[in-house]
Amino acid sequence: MAVKILATGDIHLGKRSSDVPEDAREIATKHTWNRMVDYAIDTGIDAILLSGDIVDQDNKFFEANKALETGCEKLNENNIAVCMVAGNHDHDVLPEVIKTRNFNNVHLLGTNGKWELKTLNTQNGGIQIAGWSFHATYVPFNPLTKFNLENINPDIPAIGLLHADYGMISSNYAPVQEQDFFNKNIDMWILGHIHKPGLLSDTQCKILYPGSPHALSSKESGKHGPLLLTIEGKNNITHEWLDFSPVRYEKLSIDTGTPESVNDIRSIIVTALNKNVGNIQKTSPNLRYLVYDIEITGKFREHTLVDSLQQEITNEAIIEDSNLTASVRKLHNKLKPAGAKLKDLAKQSSPAGILADTILKLENNETSPFIEDLMEKWKKKQKEVISAKTYSTLFHDYDPDNTDIDNEAREYLLETCNHTLDALLLQTKNAQS
Repeated sequence: MAVKILATGDIHLGKRSSDVPEDAREIATKHTWNRMVDYAIDTGIDAILLSGDIVDQDNKFFEANKALETGCEKLNENNIAVCMVAGNHDHDVLPEVIKTRNFNNVHLLGTNGKWELKTLNTQNGGIQIAGWSFHATYVPFNPLTKFNLENINPDIPAIGLLHADYGMISSNYAPVQEQDFFNKNIDMWILGHIHKPGLLSDTQCKILYPGSPHALSSKESGKHGPLLLTIEGKNNITHEWLDFSPVRYEKLSIDTGTPESVNDIRSIIVTALNKNVGNIQKTSPNLRYLVYDIEITGKFREHTLVDSLQQEITNEAIIEDSNLTASVRKLHNKLKPAGAKLKDLAKQSSPAGILADTILKLENNETSPFIEDLMEKWKKKQKEVISAKTYSTLFHDYDPDNTDIDNEAREYLLETCNHTLDALLLQTKNAQS
């Protein structure tokens, strides 16, 4: 028989998904944790592995602790083992939870700054779990340089648990690189910290980020859920991502062509949305909320008319029934001015010419003193807004370390320049008529 394991990290118990109705029960991360627990019990999972940041730093002493304790208690009653390591968010709370409740089946590994090995003897076979935990909010060194486990049984499958910043030379969150995982007698590594799921390497051993099982913001687009590991031997470990998150964020690009009116644009957007929602529903029947960031391209004569559409389309659900609500979080207007020949305009020294030249350079990822000056001013203003207490609730999920600020600035400038050029050309046309 194969050993079955659920593996995940970055649940952030205590948090809720953004840009969805606040009173919706499913948007709390504890909903997905409870679903994992029930799934493990109902399907005969042998163990659950957690790679850190299980509890969120800002909410750890309230509903988060209760949800974790209740889940562990149910797993304990059903003889399902739990092995976990602490991350930067829960380095202090996890030891307290484990010490307070003293569950026989729950094992927090590596709390003393040393690597620790736990062998689980399940009814379907043995499995070794190696782990190392954060002891503080910041860990600026590579924990794998301290890996010294010499008692790993070479005949039993071994999985490593680590909360770490993969592919980084320098980081406050345990920087590690691919080669650091080699020659450790570990068959598969399950990492925490990055919320995007993915297979990082399959060279000497498998290295994976299971990602967050519950999508929290628009930065966590696509399908989210825990990993299901099927272990039939050291050289026979397969994995698949389960689709558990009740909330999903998607990015959708729509080419509107050359629409005649705003009504045409609205119709094109709704048609594309209905098609995309239908395709996702076929493979994700348990999904409850779909939140879109839409980018529209094409050519249109008047950007200012699209501004009203943007406000309209983001103020209410586009699709809503008893099973699923689909809404638009943001509409990115990348329409170009209709009839504008940018290359010809760019040769002029007029304001329209300067805008056209700037648009072309931004589209081609080029720069100029004018663009660099605009970008610096934008980044300065963005920093002021993010750090202002007045807007703190709007940016509570904003992570400057994981944000491409230059690309964000260029995207904003491109949209604004197209908008301004369109208004300028329309103003010139009206003055001539």
